[in-house]
Amino acid sequence: MSDNAFVHVRDLRVVFRRDGQTINAVNGVSFEVQKGEVMALIGESGSGKSVTLRALMRLHPPGSSELSGTLQVGDDEVLTMSASQLRRYRGGRCAMIFQEPLLAFDPVYTVGQQIIEGLRRHEGLSRQAARDRALEALRQVRIPSPERRLDAYPHEMSGGMRQRAMIALALSCNPQLLLADEPTTALDATVQIQILILQQHQQVIHQIRCLVGQLKAVMYRRGQRGFHAFFAYFLRNAFGAAGIQFGGVGGFRIGRFTFGEQLFQLIKEQPLV
Repeated sequence: MSDNAFVHVRDLRVVFRRDGQTINAVNGVSFEVQKGEVMALIGESGSGKSVTLRALMRLHPPGSSELSGTLQVGDDEVLTMSASQLRRYRGGRCAMIFQEPLLAFDPVYTVGQQIIEGLRRHEGLSRQAARDRALEALRQVRIPSPERRLDAYPHEMSGGMRQRAMIALALSCNPQLLLADEPTTALDATVQIQILILQQHQQVIHQIRCLVGQLKAVMYRRGQRGFHAFFAYFLRNAFGAAGIQFGGVGGFRIGRFTFGEQLFQLIKEQPLV
């Protein structure tokens, strides 16, 4: 176990039980995330990426799921937290950007009310001070007319604007750990790039200790240069130049993953926004 690691996951197992059936959704996953590090969980649909992230928040229903192993964030063991400790941990020390904000937001409350509630609970602010902070959070994620959008309901926003509001909600209490569950999956390509750049920018502003996200594995055909270029652009802006290790034999690595010469050449040509 590394002394500098902020997140320790060891032999994580998540089992769902329903109608007499047992489903082993996550089976013995282990990883560490260092302070200041951005880590991506990469895998195909159904491989357990979202289940792993939700386990870090203890969001699986206790009656139909079983979690075992070690889930340590800082000095806290997540799996042994009491209900009151979990309320302080969720949204305070650890926050999550969900895949579909329309489902994650409560439809009967305005976006501002939901950000304000978290600020009052975790930061102990007055109603007016919390409203001012919520307004500033919307400004930081570059939502147009934030004063008006603060009192808007989630369904009154576009997909890209809702995702920005979800990022504002997640970052409003200055979490030390940010989890991102495919936050761009329902957005068009242009908005995807904007959201990825925004996440990278906000990580610096809020001094988040580490960020764990997930991407779907990408399949592509040889010769589709346009898609290769977009994927290279996506990787470079998602991870930044410092997160990519270029190899001397026409390849590059992101963490433990190695990519080939064609993407290596294309990614060097993409400007960092």
